[in-house]
Formats: sequence, C-alpha cells, structure tokens
Amino acid sequence: RVSRPPPFCETIEAYLCPSCWLQADANANPFRALDVEEYWMMQAVAFAEETSPELGGLPGGQELPDPNIAEDGTPWEAVVIVWDPHDDLCTIITHALQHAFGSSLLRLVDFRNRSAIDSLLEHHPGLPWVPLCRQGGISAVLPNGLFISDCERHPK
Repeated sequence: RVSRPPPFCETIEAYLCPSCWLQADANANPFRALDVEEYWMMQAVAFAEETSPELGGLPGGQELPDPNIAEDGTPWEAVVIVWDPHDDLCTIITHALQHAFGSSLLRLVDFRNRSAIDSLLEHHPGLPWVPLCRQGGISAVLPNGLFISDCERHPK
C-alpha cells in the first residue's frame, strides 16, 4: 500500500509506503502539518497492518530511580507517552509514533504501571493523575512538564 507524501513534505518520491510516509511527516515542519491528521491516522493504520504491532514489542515503562535518566536509558528530555497498551487504537497510534520519532525522543509508559507513573509525577510535580492515566487513552508529557491529553483523538 503506497500513497503520495504529505503535501508539506519536500520528499522527491511520488509514492511512499506507510512507514516512509510517517517518517517523512515526522521530519517535516510541524507548523505546516496541521491539517493532515486524518491522513496520518490512515497511514498509522496501514503501517500497523504491514508490521503487526505486538504488545510485547512496545515498551511499557519501568520504575525510574535516576532523576536525570530513565532506567531504559532514555533521558528525561524525551517526550513521555502515557498509554493503554491493551487498547487497539492506542497500540496503533503508539506504534506509529515510536516508528516515526524513535526511542531517543519518546519514552512509553503503560498507564497501569504505578511505579513509572509515580516517577513521572515526582519528576514533574503538579501533573494531574486523571487526565494522564486513562483507559483507552494516550497522553504526552513534554520535557518542560506540560502535558497533552486525548492524543488518541488528535495524535498530530
């Protein structure tokens, strides 16, 4: 399955597979990419069909004893994705995000992993528990402590 690259990308190829489309989108100027959320979701679903995301293939987060570096080696400067690995849509979106942006930029935390969530809340005091940790939901915590909820509805 192939499709044209996003209109804001400077990719030369006429058609891209979902994997390449997601990476081209991730490398593009985000301010020029505000109106392609529907296309992004279609590519994420197509990418999941091609690569079959498996629950065991995506990390779920662990306790983080060092305040500067996560146990998995990802620095706190990474965007923390709090997600529900038992929800199909969350798995598709998280799989696409992990592919597009890589593990050096994203750290995935299962919303049921209490020790990982507690470490996150210790690192960013004042973050609310409820909008971050939702069944069937995805939230992002930026390195400066700002959070974005409902990413499962608006992944862009």
